Amino acid sequence: MFRTVSLALLSAVIAVCVVGCSGRPTALVSRSAATGNAGFYVGVETAPEREAVKAFVLSLTPEQVRKANAYTKANPEHVCRTDTNQGLPCADLTEEQKQALAILASAFEQRLGQFAEAHPEHAERHATLVPLDQSEIFNVGYYYIPEETKDHTLLGFEFRRRPLGTQFETTLPGVLDLPAALSEEGLNLGEWGCRISTQIPPEMESRIRAAEEEARLRESASRSEGAR
Repeated sequence: MFRTVSLALLSAVIAVCVVGCSGRPTALVSRSAATGNAGFYVGVETAPEREAVKAFVLSLTPEQVRKANAYTKANPEHVCRTDTNQGLPCADLTEEQKQALAILASAFEQRLGQFAEAHPEHAERHATLVPLDQSEIFNVGYYYIPEETKDHTLLGFEFRRRPLGTQFETTLPGVLDLPAALSEEGLNLGEWGCRISTQIPPEMESRIRAAEEEARLRESASRSEGAR
């Protein structure tokens, strides 16, 4: 199980390298706020990115969402997670879905480049991203916000492009009539701890730490085996 960006790097990375930097969950990341038509907005930074998130999520079929969410739904800890070859392969997306994802991936790469320039000690890691078709989609879902009134609908998913990844979210005014793919197969991102938030409950934080340690040990073992 991977947390996409480690806690040690997260505070530095979020400023420039991600549109909504993720691991699982990404709850230490501050939300970006802007004034939209409804006077409330959470999610990615630019209008093209927001439209791309909306188009991508709403275009997914029930089978695609089921595949993207299967690994998390099988987690007895009830926490979002990602791992190699456990999500929806980007190679299996339609051409229209790939076009929407390419807009988001381009923004992600641009912010990674800016971060690498500012932090050259991490440049090599960022320069080794796998091709887009070898990336995967995880944790597709929705959340009604703010929690007090629930008068906006957040759509989001995780994009894992090894060794990093990000969480893309956008917010729509009103309570969206969810398509079958989301209502039947999507995750309630709040219940699963997948949405970006400023708080992590202590019990979830301990599970995150345990998962990160497990991921660190697995990656270390994998590197050792590859060096033989």
